[in-house]
Amino acid sequence: GKLKISRPTKGAAIGLKVRVYMQKADYANAITEANKIIPTAAPFVSPIGGYKLEASVDGMWYPKDYSNAESMFSIESLDVDNNGPNGSLAAMYPPASISGIGLIRVSPISYNMPEWLATDARRTKLLLQDGRSYYSYKYRDIVGRSDGAPHLRYAEYLLYLSEALVRVNGKDARALALLNAVRDRALEGTAPSYALDDFADDKAMVKAILIERRIELLG
Repeated sequence: GKLKISRPTKGAAIGLKVRVYMQKADYANAITEANKIIPTAAPFVSPIGGYKLEASVDGMWYPKDYSNAESMFSIESLDVDNNGPNGSLAAMYPPASISGIGLIRVSPISYNMPEWLATDARRTKLLLQDGRSYYSYKYRDIVGRSDGAPHLRYAEYLLYLSEALVRVNGKDARALALLNAVRDRALEGTAPSYALDDFADDKAMVKAILIERRIELLG
């Protein structure tokens, strides 16, 4: 519930440690910490906090942003906070066509990436287009401005662990499963999963993981 997502928890503390170790390129310790919240094989459900991917790419967003299994920590925002149009994600991101301000556009560098397939559900469920640009549609309570600001998400940590495993072990089957867990959810069966043979070497696999993170954490 809301307190689990908007208050400090053991799972969120572990998540912050993973993020710090990744920033330091201390991949061995990042793996050690991430293993505390990510099982060795699918289904990936954290033994601490019960975090898991929602079934759909829009499953953690409004109105479920305080009651989903994917959020590990978010900054709470309520309709009584009077956070104003410039303090609300739901005001700044959506375009004027749905009464938002549209201050933050999605870069064409992102939505034109060949790796971001046309059949990816994150294009149809989490983007809006106003004839000029694309905008994130993750924050939707334009009137009440109650959307939480997500800081730690379970999908992010599946990709962190995937990257760390490849940087330590080279092309890695567990890393592949973690990458595919995030990617396949968005593709909804419209394209095949990645196979290890799809990557020429470990650098190519790391690149795919980083691109996936760019798409998944957009906006």
